[in-house]
Parts: sequence; C-alpha cells; structure tokens
Amino acid sequence: MLDIRCPAPSGAAAGAEDLSTARGPVPNGGSNVSEEQNSRLYNENNDYGERDYAPRKSGKKKKRKESGGHVGEMTTMALVPQVVDAVSVPVIAAGGIADGRQLAAALALGACGVQVGTCLLASEECPIHENYKAALLKARDSDTIVTGRTGGAPVRVLKNRMSREYVRQEKAGADKMELEKYTLGSLRRAVFEGDTVTGSLMAGQVAGMLHEVRPVADILNDLWEGGRQRIAALNTEC
Repeated sequence: MLDIRCPAPSGAAAGAEDLSTARGPVPNGGSNVSEEQNSRLYNENNDYGERDYAPRKSGKKKKRKESGGHVGEMTTMALVPQVVDAVSVPVIAAGGIADGRQLAAALALGACGVQVGTCLLASEECPIHENYKAALLKARDSDTIVTGRTGGAPVRVLKNRMSREYVRQEKAGADKMELEKYTLGSLRRAVFEGDTVTGSLMAGQVAGMLHEVRPVADILNDLWEGGRQRIAALNTEC
C-alpha cells in the first residue's frame, strides 16, 4: 500500500527520492489523516465563483507558465524545486497538471500536493457555458496563447479572434487602456454567454489533454489513482 504524505519541510529531498515511503507533518498538523486527504488536490477557480473544496493552511502555492488564466514566466518543472528549497512551509504545485503522471511529477519535485483548474473546467459540475467546454475539448497542444505580457499581467487563454487581435494590438504598441477597453466583459461573455469568438476562454496548456466532459469525482479519482500507479511503476522500474 502506497502512503504518499507531505514531506517535512526540511526533508523535501527525501520525499523526492522515495515517494512511496515519504513521511512528515501534513499542513494541518493531523497525524491520522487518510491518503485522499493527504493528496491535497485543490481547485481554486475564483473567476467562476468557486472556492477551494479542501482546507488550506499556511503554505506556498505556485502557479506557473503552463497554467490557464494569470500566469508567470517560469515553468512548473523549474520553479517548484527552487521554491521547495527556499521555504520552510508546504508547497502546492500548479500549472500543467491534469493527470496522474503530472501529479507524480509534482510530488517528485518536492511539492506536497497540487492545484488543478483547467481539467475541472471540463467537468459536468462546472457552471461555465457548454460552448466553453466544447472549445476546450477541441483544443490541441498548441491552441493557447498568452495575452497581456506588455502590461505586466500575462493571461493564458485559448486562441480565438479576440486573443489573436489582442496580441496583434499589443505588438503594434497599443496602450493599456486601449487593450482593457478591447477586452472589457470578455470573460463574462465566454463563461455565461458561450461566446467563443470574442470571449476570454482562460485555459492552461493541458487543454490538449481533455477529451470528454466527466463528473468531477471521476476526474479527481483518475488523477489520484493514476498518480499512485505511476509512482508504484517507478518504484519497480527504478
């Protein structure tokens, strides 16, 4: 039986060496919590009115370049281990995580759990418009684009007429007010009206991994079980 627990802050390296036996204090200080609780699968989708469904205590949550919505410039692979080495609190990895292989990778980097977002947009329970979900399912690996870099607020969205025009205006030197006016109401149009042409369809690079709309319980179960299976396979292979 695999027992994946949050590594102690000072023992992140040990956790990365053998994830099947890594042990240490969990963020809430519990001593007898279940494996499911320790998986720390978070969803923070505040743009659509949803809140975290799991308790979150003090810690660092890093959302990076691969994510949907507001992003940074560093990748998850490069950033997470640097953060783990730099802080003494639990680290939650985010960005580019949609299945068990990526969960296992995040744990190997020293994170004690992950936050997922894009993969939950394609859930039956997510209240976004069906057109938005359909656009996600059609997306390929290269169908996202980052807008807002020149203004210091980069946002990753699906490519459509709005996002391509926004980037064109950015490169042409449009000022921040012009760009804000151009995108005013675009997220609302995407989420509530299903406008996939001029709406802001926020999504991460894992959109290309989504192929069907499923119950959120199935998505999270596959994420958890897939991570366990990948870690078990690595323990055998390595």
